[in-house]
Amino acid sequence: MHTYQRRSRRWPALAELKAAVLALRVNPSIPYSGMIEQFNMIEVALARAKRERASAENRSIAIASLPHEILSQIFEILRHEDSEWIGGPGIAPSIRVSHVSATWRDIALSTASLWTAIYSSPSHDDTFYHTMINRSQESLLECTIRVEPSQDQTSAAMLAALVPSNAHRLRVLRIIAPMWFIDGCVATLRELSAPRMSQLLLHITNYNPQSGPLLSRQRIFMGGTPKLVQYDATGFDFRMIRPPLADVKILNVTSYASDTLRDALLDVALTVHALGIIIVPDTLAIFPPIQMSSLVSLELLTEPFEIITFLGMIEAPELKSLKLSVPRRSRSTSYGSVVGKFSKLLSLQMEGMLESGILIAFPTLERLRVGDMHSRPTHLGDVFDLSQDSFSTLTPRLIHITAPTRFKESIEAFCTARQSLGLSVPLFVALEDI
Repeated sequence: MHTYQRRSRRWPALAELKAAVLALRVNPSIPYSGMIEQFNMIEVALARAKRERASAENRSIAIASLPHEILSQIFEILRHEDSEWIGGPGIAPSIRVSHVSATWRDIALSTASLWTAIYSSPSHDDTFYHTMINRSQESLLECTIRVEPSQDQTSAAMLAALVPSNAHRLRVLRIIAPMWFIDGCVATLRELSAPRMSQLLLHITNYNPQSGPLLSRQRIFMGGTPKLVQYDATGFDFRMIRPPLADVKILNVTSYASDTLRDALLDVALTVHALGIIIVPDTLAIFPPIQMSSLVSLELLTEPFEIITFLGMIEAPELKSLKLSVPRRSRSTSYGSVVGKFSKLLSLQMEGMLESGILIAFPTLERLRVGDMHSRPTHLGDVFDLSQDSFSTLTPRLIHITAPTRFKESIEAFCTARQSLGLSVPLFVALEDI
């Protein structure tokens, strides 16, 4: 929506006044009586605009008189609504209050929580980062370092240099950068202790496994991360950079080798609740089953063969949600080896190049969601084929299907066939309607 349209909706009387004045200016040839009529309209519109302004000022007085604590909370809410996950507008406290009143400015400057999210940007210098850290007082910090290939890396390096001295205050650390930049950061992170850090994200934007190892295997935060619950290591072989994983509950990684994946799963087997893995095709070898007693949610992005192999190597009795992303078709596979393995599985999300046999493997399903992979549309294949094996006993508890509208005809035929067999008839909801 254009700025003028937004203002018109917010200040309708002022918009009416502007329209009346413009009408007078663009019709200079109207008769005298018409001009008198238009002048009257302008006077009426002006009176309404004045009342509108007075009403707004009265409301502003009420807001300005709110207690410090309430205004701080309002600023905090607005700041989160006006910033994005990574990078955002470049400066987390993006609301401008200095022009309202000195009181508002003082409140904003003294509210430490407004200054805790620090993002790297080519427009930020060392003084900016120190100002943010000082204004945040002793609050926990959320630090995001992002290096774009086309941008100057000086500012990102400045922020990275401040991490060691503020490790005790870190709540979140994200580094999204080329391999050489993260390689340089690892040495400074090795011996650090981050006692209050709950989330760590490392993403290498240009890793090429064909060029050899990223670097020698290195541990980071060896001083301890007792509150680390989420670790995201994507875009590289995560065995090369490892923080302590003993207390991690959310793990998202890219797997380039089976031994790496096995070691990581053993580290988090008792604690991890949510697991997301991108498995590089033709890199997964069979290893002994791993008991994952706390695993509730699992996401896999790989080819069908790797999906089946991996599911066969974990024991997850509490698994309730599964997401399968299949970027391309592969050799014919069968899900028979995992049929009924996850007895508490209720929800399945699928996307990509799908094929028949998937639903057969998960008889306890209640909810099914079919989506698209980013800009690549999903190909349904014969997932809902009425002639597939064991159709008469397929997902007897299924009550809900969410999918793009283009699959509606296939799904409705699937539901009709189920009804004729006395099976539950799931409710179809178009993905576009959510």
